Order: sequence, then C-alpha cells, then structure tokens
Amino acid sequence: MYLNGCTNLLPRIDYILCETALVQLYDNQPLFDDIHCFMSNTGYKLVAPLFINKGKGGRAIEVDLLYRKKPRL
Repeated sequence: MYLNGCTNLLPRIDYILCETALVQLYDNQPLFDDIHCFMSNTGYKLVAPLFINKGKGGRAIEVDLLYRKKPRL
C-alpha cells in the first residue's frame, strides 16, 4: 500500500507531497481518508492542499497534499 515500503525512511523526511484521489478511479485505490490516516499515524500533519484536479463537470477528483513531520515534544 502507498508508502508502506518506505516507513524506515520516514524519520529522515520532513515533508511529503501526496497525490490523493477523492473518488475511486481504479480498483483497490487508497483514497484521501486512507492516505490521511496513514500520514497522521506515521507522524505527519497536513500543511495545505496545493492543487486540485477537477474532472469532467468540475468535480474535484484528486488533490495534491503537502504533509510536514510533526515536531517532537
């Protein structure tokens, strides 16, 4: 699944840009909720959406999201 293969690298990465689907575009595709929960559970906080891809009819179908590593307390 998405970033599972690099979890050992995540402690060294401060920012991650994710292209995230808002609607199912292909089988077994992780959607926004899946990606956002993964990022949050691995120590990242959503900074901002950077780009919204709109499909036919103007409906948002994908969004590029910038995540930043949460500071350690």
